[in-house]
Amino acid sequence: MDKKPYLNLILTVTVILLITFVTTMINQVAQLVNMTSKLHPYFGIFVLVIFTALGLVALISITLILIKLDKPLVMPDESNKEEYKKYIKYSNQELFLII
Repeated sequence: MDKKPYLNLILTVTVILLITFVTTMINQVAQLVNMTSKLHPYFGIFVLVIFTALGLVALISITLILIKLDKPLVMPDESNKEEYKKYIKYSNQELFLII
């Protein structure tokens, strides 16, 4: 059975949910900035700057985490015993790091 249609469906649903979440967060921040600017205009600007900075920090940190990820392991042929032993050793180390 081909897994590609299911992966495409999961990717599409994930992207739609991410766009919905980001839109909702922007709407909430806009409402908060509007409410605080009615209290005092400088307070509204301050809240806008704080939330913009938090968004940028989150975006940059997520990007850096994704860049620093190790490449996925490629399983070698079983005929090459030395490479296969290295693969097993490295994959066991990665599994213990997760646990």
